Amino acid sequence: MPHLLQHIASSFTRNSGMNQLKTPIFDTPLTEQTVEDLEMLRREILIEYNKTIDQKEMANQNYCPAAAKLAHQQARSLHLKLNKVKQELYQHLPLISKIVKKAKLFYL
Repeated sequence: MPHLLQHIASSFTRNSGMNQLKTPIFDTPLTEQTVEDLEMLRREILIEYNKTIDQKEMANQNYCPAAAKLAHQQARSLHLKLNKVKQELYQHLPLISKIVKKAKLFYL
């Protein structure tokens, strides 16, 4: 495992009782948010991620390695958050499909 990934992994400790990170990534737990809230959060994170990637590219073009490294780390953090939100959305998908199927049967 690369040194940076080991450093990131060692900065988080798992809570064995709940299998969640002790250091919260989000202000409110994702499980308490609605699908609409999760979708909006996903879009906001994706917009910030794209802006950060643009900043990284500009820093690389302007030969500013420190700024590029900082933008890279911010983009990595946003990417991890995005993955968490997507994971939570995918857990809601079976529930959503059941609701849609019941709604279709009701209106047929």
